[in-house]
Amino acid sequence: MQEDEVQRGQSTRFQLLNYFVWISLAGIVIASTVLGILYHYSSIKNLERVGESNNVSLATVLANNIWPRHLSNEAHTGTAGSQTGLFYKSIKDDIESLTRSTSIVKIKIFGKKGDLLFSTNNSKRQGTEKKSNEYAKNALEGHVVSRMKQRKVGQARLWLLSTYVPVYQQNKKENGVVGVIEIYSDITDLYAQVISDRNLIAGITFLSLFLIYAFHFIFVRRVNNNINFHFEQKKKDEDRIRHLAYHDGLTGLPNREMFYYRLATGISQAKRKESLIAILFLDLDRFKGINDNFGHTTGDALLIEVGSKLSECIRETDIVARQGGDEFTILLDGFSHVDEVDLVCKRIIDALKNPMELNGHKIQTSVSIGVTIYPFDDQDMETLLKNADDAMYAAKETGRNKYLFFSSSLRRSNAEKAELERKLHSALENNEYILEYQPIVDLRTSSIFGVEALLRWQDPESGIIPPARFIPILEESGFMSIVGEWVLRTACMKAREWQDIGYAPMAMAVNISMVQFKQINFVETVENALLKSGLAPEYLKLEITESMLMDQSDVSIRKLDAIRDLGVFIEADDFGTGYSSLSYLKKMPVDVLKIDRSFITDVHKSSDSAAIVTAIIALAFSLKLTVIAEGVEQIEELRYLSALNCNLIQGFFFSKPVGEEALLGMLQNPTYFIDRIKMHDNHCVESAS
Repeated sequence: MQEDEVQRGQSTRFQLLNYFVWISLAGIVIASTVLGILYHYSSIKNLERVGESNNVSLATVLANNIWPRHLSNEAHTGTAGSQTGLFYKSIKDDIESLTRSTSIVKIKIFGKKGDLLFSTNNSKRQGTEKKSNEYAKNALEGHVVSRMKQRKVGQARLWLLSTYVPVYQQNKKENGVVGVIEIYSDITDLYAQVISDRNLIAGITFLSLFLIYAFHFIFVRRVNNNINFHFEQKKKDEDRIRHLAYHDGLTGLPNREMFYYRLATGISQAKRKESLIAILFLDLDRFKGINDNFGHTTGDALLIEVGSKLSECIRETDIVARQGGDEFTILLDGFSHVDEVDLVCKRIIDALKNPMELNGHKIQTSVSIGVTIYPFDDQDMETLLKNADDAMYAAKETGRNKYLFFSSSLRRSNAEKAELERKLHSALENNEYILEYQPIVDLRTSSIFGVEALLRWQDPESGIIPPARFIPILEESGFMSIVGEWVLRTACMKAREWQDIGYAPMAMAVNISMVQFKQINFVETVENALLKSGLAPEYLKLEITESMLMDQSDVSIRKLDAIRDLGVFIEADDFGTGYSSLSYLKKMPVDVLKIDRSFITDVHKSSDSAAIVTAIIALAFSLKLTVIAEGVEQIEELRYLSALNCNLIQGFFFSKPVGEEALLGMLQNPTYFIDRIKMHDNHCVESAS
């Protein structure tokens, strides 16, 4: 509809220019014609007046010379019966002598009663015109009457002026009219001159008006072109604004507003046709790591390429839209079976499985897809979108690079998640959060080197909630920064408190989430926790995940440097699991490498794990970094690590995370960890025997 309006607008502009051309030309022609007609009429009238005046003057001369001599009796009586050839000849001779060298063609003389007394035309005999000449009658009443007529004389056509002049007795009007003289004068040359002048004036007028028109046409066309240019520019700007209002500026795909409109329209049509609609919610896996490592330019190029590949996976009647960030939505309609949606999801995952060459980098990405079906899952647009979003997050939590259809069980899971989120917001005020501590043992002294503080939630209704269930919810809700600050502050206070009651100082390791680390005042938060607790900075270790350390932005580096300046140590947690594990060690201020548990498990059996662990330990020693093995559960793993001089051990082999009371019990027993090793040794001997 908008395109039709634009076309109508363009057509209107074109017609307006034509109107100007044709109306102006028509005006010129009409004006020239009217002026020519007016000039012609005026000139003819003027010609008639001049000719009439000349004819009247000549008639007066004729009347003064001929009438007394030849026609006084005939005019008075009004008869011509006594006229003879001699009479006719004598009058004609007098007339010819008086009209010699004039343009007079013919002369007639009428009596008092209107009958013809004389005519220079021999074909007209006296008395033949009786009462038929109305012009002569008008002249007998005292009026001078003239008329122009065209006559053919030989091969020529002449314009004649015929004037009927009343003749008064003794040239006095009061004596009455005694006759009429009709004089035919040849005005052909004068008439031709009038026509020539008329045509010349009409031509000059037309040419002048046309020159004025041409000037105005050039001016109007320039103004019209300028107006059209600005109109087209405005139209392009409006089209661009309209396009941007419903399309993503980066990828060119439809945006959220356009998707919502198409979805609402699709649902309305599906209701009438009783057909199915599928909504796919897509999120790129590990996009932030790609963005941070390769830059936003590469990240933007990836989004553009993904948008293009997604468009190739669907039909022209379907729509793929960018919701924002690395999230996309797809609307599929006109299908009859859910298996068709299943095929589209597989096609999408297959299209993104190969690495993409972007800005000189090979980028490997994948996508998690959530699917919901109208009307099976719901009929409300907002609910359907939420269902697809929930299914997408569930797919991401189950391993990424897969798709998942929404189900009623997922709805129950989401309801439980929402209930947990509601409770989590009040858990801090209700003192439901607690800390447990897992020892880090130094094999060289068989004593505690330090502990890692781990957050636990003790729900009054459900008891202890596993961290895997509530920590992601805290991070998604943005509440993690507040809870994380409580953890940091409480851990520092406990570490100082234990020192104050006589226990040997030991390191307190605290996990820091991405949400916390991104806080502008994070360094101040760490400093305040140390000041309020009185804990010396060297006993605090902040565990930061490898993905956080890979963010080598100036802001992140400045934060870590500021923390190091406080005297606090930085641990790289889960080392070896990141996208690029070694690149950040050159720039980031790291003190400790903690080997991820995935490499420690069965390290004595797996040659691949053994090679990775050996390389990490060698790397840490070469960079003069402390190395900690996390997740040690078997005596064989412990012995293998000990043989590699990795002497700081954390894991269930020594202790699971415990409360404060149990930890202090371990500290009070100097042989606790030696006894654990001996117990496992004895168990191995008994098993062997």
